[in-house]
Amino acid sequence: MKKLVVILIALSALFLFACAQSAGAQKPAPAPSTAHVHNFSDWVVLKQPTCTEEGTRQRSCTCGEVQTIAVPLAEHTQGEWITDIEPDCTETGTNHLVCAVCGKTLKHGELPAKGHTMGSWITDKEPTCKEEGQMERVCSVCSFKETVSVPPAHTPGEWIVDKQPTCKEKGEKHQVCAKCGAFMQTDEIPLEKHTDLINEIKNFNMESDYAKMYECYKKIVDHYKRSDCAIVSDSYYKNLLESMLYGKWTDSKGNYLDYTYIYENYSNTEGDTWYGTNIPNSKKDGQYYYYTDFDKELLVIGYQDAATEEKKDNFRISFSENSLTLKNLINSKTYTLNRVKDYEKVVKGSAKLAYDYLAKKILDFKSPKTVKVTQCMVDNEKKYVYAVIEGENTYGGNTKTLYRLYEKNGSIRMEEITYQSVSTNIDVDELNQKLKTYLSQFYK
Repeated sequence: MKKLVVILIALSALFLFACAQSAGAQKPAPAPSTAHVHNFSDWVVLKQPTCTEEGTRQRSCTCGEVQTIAVPLAEHTQGEWITDIEPDCTETGTNHLVCAVCGKTLKHGELPAKGHTMGSWITDKEPTCKEEGQMERVCSVCSFKETVSVPPAHTPGEWIVDKQPTCKEKGEKHQVCAKCGAFMQTDEIPLEKHTDLINEIKNFNMESDYAKMYECYKKIVDHYKRSDCAIVSDSYYKNLLESMLYGKWTDSKGNYLDYTYIYENYSNTEGDTWYGTNIPNSKKDGQYYYYTDFDKELLVIGYQDAATEEKKDNFRISFSENSLTLKNLINSKTYTLNRVKDYEKVVKGSAKLAYDYLAKKILDFKSPKTVKVTQCMVDNEKKYVYAVIEGENTYGGNTKTLYRLYEKNGSIRMEEITYQSVSTNIDVDELNQKLKTYLSQFYK
């Protein structure tokens, strides 16, 4: 039995070896192939795809075979957002996005709430110094109302000066409540500056505004009282006081002071100050004229003898907002005169009458050697012309006469108001007649 198995194994091995030899034998080469190989063109799109329909494309071979395939759907084109529900002050809204080609809804969205559109705050109840107030405002869309409390608060009132400043020491002030008077806060008042006031005061003149000059005047006087410091020099201060004096001042008793600047020469700026007054004085005899001086920070005006220069009446002047007070330093009488508003302090060209018809044309008088106008004034309200005439004759005599000229019933009247003559050699009647003749030309 064992021998039979060995024989079968040997036969199997021989068979396998024979098969292997048969497989490794060389096969004969195949015959050349005669099958067609396609040579296709590039793809050509026959129909563009959309977001709802497929497209098509095609290619062809030189042998005439044609291939056609589908082109996939195109993506949607985003269009506009369409509001579905409008949002309001507190609620959100909704919207959706559509395709611009086919109108298909692509996505949904949410619109935020708009919030309230609040109006201005309106005070329902004013707060007081101790109690709360209340304010409210309303939404203009949905009428929602918002209310808030206003805490108690003081109302800033005026500042009260506790200590006036000087040029050497700062001042102090405090503020009080305008309603209850309670103290609120304190603050410093800066030092007074000399330079600011000097720069302002030095530019004042007779044509400056009285109110502005008076403000400076008060500052200077108050500063002097507080600081024992004059701030400005005497020359600047005297200029301010004289500039303030220009104008007309009067009272209910007929007393007046007229301090006006007149341009004597119509063609240029030469002129003189005209003094007119009806204030009682202590002078008795002789001719006087006005002068101004400066004494103890106050302006002095008065009469002075023309020959001896003796001062007969002196009035010390102090100013207020719309009046001045004159104190006679000789008899101690005082007069309060009110400022005449809108009075012409400076008369430009009104003295043309006196200059043209007096100063020039009366030089041909036979008696006097020279005749001149030293002062002149035109009272536009009463239509008076005042002229002070001085004449010197060949014998050394001279005269000074104040005339008042006016028109009445078609003729010129001339009154001699004051007259002083050192010599009687001048023919005063001839002078008066000549003046009337020449002045009559002015009124034609």
